[in-house]
Amino acid sequence: MAVVNVRQPGLRSPVSSVFPPICGPEGRWAFFLAPVLMGAKASVSLNLSASSEDLPYLPQLLSVTRLSARLLWPHGPEQLWLIYDPAALERSLNQTLTRNWLRQAGYPLQSGLAALLDHLCLNFRQQGGFPHELGFFLDYTPEDVLGYIQWGGQAAKYCGCWKVYGDLDQARLRFSLIQNCRRQACLLLQQGLPLLPLCQHLAGSLRLLPPPVCDGYPVPAAAEA
Repeated sequence: MAVVNVRQPGLRSPVSSVFPPICGPEGRWAFFLAPVLMGAKASVSLNLSASSEDLPYLPQLLSVTRLSARLLWPHGPEQLWLIYDPAALERSLNQTLTRNWLRQAGYPLQSGLAALLDHLCLNFRQQGGFPHELGFFLDYTPEDVLGYIQWGGQAAKYCGCWKVYGDLDQARLRFSLIQNCRRQACLLLQQGLPLLPLCQHLAGSLRLLPPPVCDGYPVPAAAEA
């Protein structure tokens, strides 16, 4: 499954007329973390350089929110991180289709979230790349992850925040929620709210903006796709 793939010097700022103009580490972190903080998504993956100006923000962000982080795969000068809400990710991985697939793939379902993440990291090392089940850990819809695996990423019905193989209407609704979270975070940051208080506000509110009437906002270049 595709992940956010961002290169040096750090996270790439999203470019879209839909979002208020944002720049710098605070804008990028607000954009990518907003859906997780507001409950529209359980996790996000970010590819960071060890020398990135964005990486020093991570410990501060974890200290003021309920989020956790796991280094999935250090590859060359870059590091692939999973940033997640532990309770939300456990609920997502407990879906029947997801549990059945992970069980058949040898994941230790009875050993807790940390053990599942250990197994995912092991698969990264053994495969030397992205295992397709990463989509489950990114809280993609299980039908879409299974469809991606079955079709090898081809023949998708739609490509939004990820490739859709299941219910298209539900996928578009969820993509709209994700983009609305990002839009709200960008607006608050533009209005002068600093990053750490902003993240605390988003995590405490757990309010999702209502989805727009249209199919959804276009996905910025650096978003999951």
